Amino acid sequence: MRSARWLGVALTLGLLPPAVAAEVHQATGFKVVNVTSAAADIWTRVTLRSAANPADAPLPRVEAFEVKTGKPVALRENRVFPDTRITVHMPPGLDLGAASGGAPAATGQTRVRFRVKGAAAWSETPWQSAGLERDGIVVHSLAALVPATHYDLVVQARWDTADRQPDEQAGEFKSAPLPDQRQPVTFCVMTCQKYERLDHPGQEQQG
Repeated sequence: MRSARWLGVALTLGLLPPAVAAEVHQATGFKVVNVTSAAADIWTRVTLRSAANPADAPLPRVEAFEVKTGKPVALRENRVFPDTRITVHMPPGLDLGAASGGAPAATGQTRVRFRVKGAAAWSETPWQSAGLERDGIVVHSLAALVPATHYDLVVQARWDTADRQPDEQAGEFKSAPLPDQRQPVTFCVMTCQKYERLDHPGQEQQG
């Protein structure tokens, strides 16, 4: 059932078992969110490996049951499942960290360096610890941005203060215009669902 497949992958990405590593990566990249004319949040995540598991890795089997009766619930697309218990099964000997598209978290630290595009000087956020209790996720807040301005961005991840060669990912974004300014704005709305169609490499154009 395709809905079960999608739900299984979503659970895989969000509930992977924790891992501790001496080397950190950013297999899930970063996201620029909550952008205003003066601020933005940068979502970062530390991962155990440099890339997600391949597409041909095993997928979990997902089942849903009514909490009160224990009766099976059919998993369907575009449906919520209140009062439902979800169970996820992997092939014997494997855990969710081995599932297709999975990127297990690791402990470490991240920070964000940013500047007005093309400027010489960089600003940077403090290093923050990425804990296993939050699946390796750290959100950094950028403030005092210039409205309607392009920014360069570099997200760095390291194991600890002794790590002199952090993993780096670069990108860019544009701050929003002032509320009284009319300008074209490009943005997206994201959820953790439909990984195969929306987030999986090469599938961005599918509905």
